[in-house]
Amino acid sequence: MGFNDLIKKTGNYIQKEIEKKAEIAAQNRERMQMTKVMLNINSGHQQIKTGPTTTMFQKTTGEIFFGVDQSNLYRIIDYSWSGPKYNIITNSTKTGTHTKKGKSGKIVAGAVIGSMINPVGGLIGAAAGAGGKGSTNINENTQSVSTQTEINTPATLKLQNIETGQIASIVFSCNTLIDSQIKCFNFDVPAVSSISDAIDVTPVISTADISPSTASESIDAVEEIKRYKELLDIGAITQEEFDAKKAQLLNL
Repeated sequence: MGFNDLIKKTGNYIQKEIEKKAEIAAQNRERMQMTKVMLNINSGHQQIKTGPTTTMFQKTTGEIFFGVDQSNLYRIIDYSWSGPKYNIITNSTKTGTHTKKGKSGKIVAGAVIGSMINPVGGLIGAAAGAGGKGSTNINENTQSVSTQTEINTPATLKLQNIETGQIASIVFSCNTLIDSQIKCFNFDVPAVSSISDAIDVTPVISTADISPSTASESIDAVEEIKRYKELLDIGAITQEEFDAKKAQLLNL
């Protein structure tokens, strides 16, 4: 391979990569404009040839497809969901104060005697000892806070393959957000009752249904008349013979 061929091959490769990236970018822009919802499918994903976790898209023309595969297109026949359900969680907290009342105002006689020996330490010890005796008042309040968290519940989508007419049903995890996204889809895409409805079938008239005076026999008669005309022109047959044969071929 020469240098020029190498440059040409490299240029072709770069051009193809540019075109490929441009095509992917165009597809991504198109997808951004589509109605879509992410689904966690519990059952039935094999029927629509996708994985358990996928994104359902709807084209601007109404057709639905899943993931990146646009070869299988569907329409929504039915959608059902029982509605939201919640888990209620209650948290309780206690608040309050602890107040202790002692008899620190009274100093016993033994403490007075002790203070004579150690005036400061004796009085302090007496007061501390007296304060250790008494009652405790507890004021507590219990506060309960309840919160509710939505849980996913099953929902069902029934779909019809637009090309084949085959029916598929999927069960997926649904909540209020997913429900609102699905309700943004267009449910009015025309139905397909059979394959013949999806394909333009034009009746073909068989030559067996054509009378002997038409179609291929008429073409053969014209060709035969031309041949006899040539014989007339060269004098091989007379005018009367030509007219008689012509009348025979045209069923006159």
